[in-house]
Amino acid sequence: MIPKTRSGKTLRRVLRELVENAVHEDFDKEVQVPATVEDASVVEVARGKIREYFEEKGGDLHKATEARAKL
Repeated sequence: MIPKTRSGKTLRRVLRELVENAVHEDFDKEVQVPATVEDASVVEVARGKIREYFEEKGGDLHKATEARAKL
């Protein structure tokens, strides 16, 4: 499930913030979710999946992702 607004737009900024937080191993950091979100619980599902992915891949992935994010 991907966080979307009621009009169907993907909340890319929210997803980007969740991934950036995961890069810094700050999985529980709050993100600003707009009031127009269709289902706010989906943000927590996305957070959990991102956490699962990063924990499965290990610390080296964090460094590689952070380096790419700076490009």
